[in-house]
This record gives sequence, C-alpha cells and structure tokens, in this order.
Amino acid sequence: FDQVKQFYETETVEGAGKSLSGFQSIEDLIYAENVHMYEMGFEQQYHFGVFYAWVKLREQEIRNIRWIASMVVLGTKEHIDDTIVPIFQPRL
Repeated sequence: FDQVKQFYETETVEGAGKSLSGFQSIEDLIYAENVHMYEMGFEQQYHFGVFYAWVKLREQEIRNIRWIASMVVLGTKEHIDDTIVPIFQPRL
C-alpha cells in the first residue's frame, strides 16, 4: 500500500499537479484490446459469441467498478479515469 501511494504521490509532484494520463500498464492495454474485440462480437448476427462477449464485458464492468471503489476508499479520486476501460464508447 505504501509503495503504491508513494508512486502516485511522486507522479503528481513531478507532473506539477497533473497525472501522466499517457502512462498505462501492459495489463491495461490488454484489457482495452480485449474490450474492443468483445465489442466487435456484437457486430455480426447468428452466432453464440455474443453471449461470451457479453459475459466478458460484464466482467470488465465489474473490474471498473472495483477500481472506482478502491480509488474512492484510498481518497485518490483524481486517478479514477487513469485505468478505466470504457465499454461501448461512441465511435466517430
């Protein structure tokens, strides 16, 4: 806990109050890519992959909620958006 807290505190000091939003761990990148693949499962019809994709997206939603709850408990609400993987974000 102390190492994680120290990491976030040094990050904000070095960035003059701004967090490094470009920094993501390999796990976050893998989760984001998986969410994109599961979203693509809803693009076609007549297959059972939709059910699998729905379950996996639901698991990611639970992961996001747990992350938000942990950041609220730790009192670091400014870091909530750093690793949240948006599900079904709007396409341009």
